[in-house]
Amino acid sequence: MPTGERPNQSRRPRRLRPVRGFTYLALLLVIALWAAMVAGWAQRSQQAGQRERELELLFRGGQIAAAIAAWRAASPPPVPAPADPDDSVPQPPRAPPGPPDLQSLLDDRRGPLPRHHLRQLYADPFTGRPDWVLVTDAQQRVLGVRSRVARPRLLQGRAAGGDAAAATGPLLSDWVFRAAPAGAATGGT
Repeated sequence: MPTGERPNQSRRPRRLRPVRGFTYLALLLVIALWAAMVAGWAQRSQQAGQRERELELLFRGGQIAAAIAAWRAASPPPVPAPADPDDSVPQPPRAPPGPPDLQSLLDDRRGPLPRHHLRQLYADPFTGRPDWVLVTDAQQRVLGVRSRVARPRLLQGRAAGGDAAAATGPLLSDWVFRAAPAGAATGGT
């Protein structure tokens, strides 16, 4: 062998090196699958939270509607309208008007003893504040409330309260919680 030359390694068969980066690709695949599972879990968790807030909205709106009905039931009977001599059909008695605001439901001092038709002024579960949109009549008396959140609702049909009056429309702000008409059973919607 001449000096300065390397022995000929071409006679020995070369071993193929294992492909590098396989572990890295497998790790990336595992991380991607894990991220997809976490994203799916987060979406289901968010929907479950909204369903809970919708059920709480139904409860709180129903409580306010029942309090408005109790306030109206505790009102003195309306004074009948004077009979019109030209009108042969007697006029039915008008229903008592609703309260002027929601604070009146907390402390009703129209009689000798104060009455509390509502224990507390419930907050809207979606806003966290008692910032309900009031449904009023021509005299600006409160007939019911609705949420100001214009988010698509998740609950449908019977889960949305069972009564068609509360569950109309695709948005949460379409749910109107009214006091039952005079003479009807007081329900939440």
